[in-house]
Amino acid sequence: MKTNMFRRIYALVLAVGMLLALAACGGSKEKADVDLSAVMDEITGSYDLPEMMTVSSEDSLTSFYGIDPADVDSFAIQLCSTGIDADEIVLIRAVDEEAAARIAEKLESRYQSKLSQMQNYLPEQYDIIAACAVETDGTYVSMIISPDADAMTELYHSYF
Repeated sequence: MKTNMFRRIYALVLAVGMLLALAACGGSKEKADVDLSAVMDEITGSYDLPEMMTVSSEDSLTSFYGIDPADVDSFAIQLCSTGIDADEIVLIRAVDEEAAARIAEKLESRYQSKLSQMQNYLPEQYDIIAACAVETDGTYVSMIISPDADAMTELYHSYF
């Protein structure tokens, strides 16, 4: 009778241990803490971009994009300073996923605005914008608009 009880306890302990091991394997889906400035430096150093302007103040997040700085953990932004080229690289880490959704909505508005502006004004730039997109991945939100957007996006994703 004692061996039956021992076997039951052993089986229970083994089952609990397996459940804990499976839970640990699931892990968190949190992304690595990516240095967005380093990503931006590599992008701007690796690709031929038009004359770009660095957006570095939190006030610019609001004025250019309508983004509440309280939603932002970190960011790196470069945009074409001439207005002739559509190039714009926006990399943002939000404070949480809800903030990321709000940021993505604001960037999507900016994206649609750029599409509308360029449609009749500069059709070749419109085609470049149309081939790009706003992406959200956890707390990270990006909008990479460039003729080299696919390669830049791949480089950005390599940091994760």
